Amino acid sequence: MTEDHNTILHIGGPKCGSSSIQNHLSMNPTFTSDDGAASYRYVALCGGRIIDGDDLTLRARLSPEQYLASDPARLLDMDETTMRTCRDQITKLTRDGTTLVLSCEGWGHSGRKFNRLDLLERLGLRPEVVY
Repeated sequence: MTEDHNTILHIGGPKCGSSSIQNHLSMNPTFTSDDGAASYRYVALCGGRIIDGDDLTLRARLSPEQYLASDPARLLDMDETTMRTCRDQITKLTRDGTTLVLSCEGWGHSGRKFNRLDLLERLGLRPEVVY
């Protein structure tokens, strides 16, 4: 991660292991780098809010899929009030230098909309994108 990024945005493709990654992250939502210098927190953007920590793990355990991933449709349809609320949550979660990790297969088809709507910037996300 470079200093100007506060987020890792995982964009998985169909049938390439995204569900396994999302399951592992859902069951282990906080982790550090091997040297302990960097901390990470897996979060999911669902229902117009950021879900993290024990709440995320519990929801994942209760779901048939056994993971929780971000919901791309809700992100594209957020009103300004919801956007502000999510941005405030993101600011709070990254204040101490923690890097957020978000994952969703559906985002691979939404890149142009993300750019056009300036969604990531409006949420305060400065992502490093991984596939």
